[in-house]
Amino acid sequence: MVGAPDHAHLTPGFPVGKRFCSPEVVRVAEAHLVHLGHHARADGRWRIYAFADAPVPPRPPS
Repeated sequence: MVGAPDHAHLTPGFPVGKRFCSPEVVRVAEAHLVHLGHHARADGRWRIYAFADAPVPPRPPS
């Protein structure tokens, strides 16, 4: 994350300039574990990764 700290209160625990760890992810094509940071090439392009939250448990039938 980079930029002015104007909205830093929206991301507690992630100060501006902090590097994120490289989580292990599963490549869908071959079900192979890879580090996300090692998968993208360092070619100067920006990438946005979006992660979903845990699924909501189903409600009991009414």
